[in-house]
Amino acid sequence: MKVLVIDHFHELLYSSLKTMNLDVHLHADQSPSEILSLNNEYEILVVRSKMRIDEAFLNQFNKVKCIARGGAGMDGIDVEECERRGIHLINAPEGNRDAVAEHTLAMVLAWHTQLVAADYDVKQGNWQREKYRGFELKGKTVGILGFGNTGKEVSRRFQGFGVRIIAHDIDSSQYDESLAQAVSLEELKKEADVLCIHIPLLKQNYHLVNSNFISQLKSSTLLVNMSRGEVINTKELLLAISENRIAGACLDVLENEQKGGFPLLSDECHNLLQVCKEKVIMSPHVGGWTDASFKKIASVIVAKLEDYIQNNGYDTHRTMHK
Repeated sequence: MKVLVIDHFHELLYSSLKTMNLDVHLHADQSPSEILSLNNEYEILVVRSKMRIDEAFLNQFNKVKCIARGGAGMDGIDVEECERRGIHLINAPEGNRDAVAEHTLAMVLAWHTQLVAADYDVKQGNWQREKYRGFELKGKTVGILGFGNTGKEVSRRFQGFGVRIIAHDIDSSQYDESLAQAVSLEELKKEADVLCIHIPLLKQNYHLVNSNFISQLKSSTLLVNMSRGEVINTKELLLAISENRIAGACLDVLENEQKGGFPLLSDECHNLLQVCKEKVIMSPHVGGWTDASFKKIASVIVAKLEDYIQNNGYDTHRTMHK
């Protein structure tokens, strides 16, 4: 079987696929237009986020039977079109769940201790102890929206802090009462002192967090988004923070992220961010971006591709006998 890889992955991916006797074609450095000019001969596609896999792409590469995405979600892939064509989809949420969970905890602790601002201030030659009197997590309620692979790991990280942990997920089978108390979305919003978001970007989740959502939170709530930027209406969030309707935010993702460049935020959002910047901690979508997760994502994809090939009766010497 011929495999087209259009993004960069850990070397483990390439070596393992070749060990499986797959015919691997690496085009990670080519542009989307150059990739579209390739021959229509690939049965497996391995991607991250270089280009959108939509109807036009699938018409060009209509022999594709399986798409593996190196990430937690299916961003950039027209899932409905793939399902219509019977294309098997693979992702790797197990690969970066530990990294995202640790980054979540790091941001929450940094916000409560005012560590980022204090570090910058000391390096400027200032020593203002009273200004940076922090807050403690013990005794607070941590809410987790989305209790899949990452949500569960986040809960495990918080268990040693003496907090109450509650969670909500649209899939009730995801709940694990040993990790968190299952609650309704309404109760999650009402009770959480720290609300961590770990949900996929589905149509129903676009701008889920808006002014109405925020109005149901405590004014002392810290909102943490480690999922996708479009889950939050950025302008309405920043406006709420600037008006003290919510305590602050930790954001690893933003709306309209541009590959290799800063997200295209409106002038209004930039201005609001300057007003409330001391209440917001941000990072450039690196929550799951560690050396360990880079390798683990490759390992997960390899294992799932191997299962797919075996379960569908394919051999690995270019001739299929399904």
